[in-house]
Amino acid sequence: MRTSFDVVSYSRERSGKCSGCGKSTRRQVRVEHTVNPFNRTAEGVAKTRAEVGADVRAELEIKLKEPLKCSKCEVRSGAE
Repeated sequence: MRTSFDVVSYSRERSGKCSGCGKSTRRQVRVEHTVNPFNRTAEGVAKTRAEVGADVRAELEIKLKEPLKCSKCEVRSGAE
């Protein structure tokens, strides 16, 4: 039997200069989580859709603070 859970997803687009080479670049950042019984609060209660959405937005804000890199610089930094 297959169970599917609701997905909470947020995405944003960033544009600016690459932190590695200075080239103009544009990136889309997407974060998603599912609403499922394994997502629990500190008290052990299952999280609501709104609580999961708040977690997703917080994670998206963290990812948006990372330096912007073009595709070539991402490949170069991954090879090091």
